[in-house]
Amino acid sequence: MNLTAYPRLPQSWKNHYPFRLACPSFVYPADYDVNVDLLGPFVDDIELLFFEARPAVSPERALIRRLKDLGARHAVGYLTHLPTDSLLFDTDPDRRLTAIDELAGLRRLLAPLQPAYDILHLEMDGGRRPTVRDRGQWEQGVIEGLARLADAGIDLSRLRIENQSAPLEWIAPVLETFDLRLCLDIGHLALSGQDLERAVARWHARIDATHVHGVHNGRDHHSLDCLSMRDQAVLQDFLRSFDGSVCVEIFDFEALSTSLRRLAQWMR
Repeated sequence: MNLTAYPRLPQSWKNHYPFRLACPSFVYPADYDVNVDLLGPFVDDIELLFFEARPAVSPERALIRRLKDLGARHAVGYLTHLPTDSLLFDTDPDRRLTAIDELAGLRRLLAPLQPAYDILHLEMDGGRRPTVRDRGQWEQGVIEGLARLADAGIDLSRLRIENQSAPLEWIAPVLETFDLRLCLDIGHLALSGQDLERAVARWHARIDATHVHGVHNGRDHHSLDCLSMRDQAVLQDFLRSFDGSVCVEIFDFEALSTSLRRLAQWMR
């Protein structure tokens, strides 16, 4: 494995902030282990992204062993992003059971890595924007799906529910029913037109993970410089007293480097 072909981050931010700093596993155009080997010396955690649950994209056990070794070598922890195509609240009962099996199976496979938590999306089928008429069915389906996931042996206290396009208030009954924590995604808030300052004030007691990235031309996962000046100020104030997990969820090396420098400026 030739790592010299890839650019490196300019400095280490490991154990640098009151929060744990993370970045995603797909910054470089390479597999999980290459990204961990290159990024692990510079951050506290790596967010392992598993967007699809198909067997063809599931990690092999040899890769899990490699990631475990790299985690120990670089003293880097893991977070897991569970597949977004496994819908707990699918209206088809067979597909719902399949989703539960997929999520539980992946979580068991990743257990040797001892991830700090698992991120779960609760968006509508196909990622479509929900309507008010969807709310009741969506809420009931999610609560039933999470209960079944717990029955399948998954510790729900390890889940972090990530906001998508649905209003944050929709998530409240789900969080309260299972006493879950929120992964506040700043870019998703911006895309869905929700106010960051209001969200932080309302949800700060349940937020122990954040995804930070900017929005440009209607697309997210851009540099933090693409956040509005107001949102940058709100986020800076929030992070100064935050001791959870902050993932700079950007999938491009240059934009990630720029964002890490911006974050360092905020935290001076």
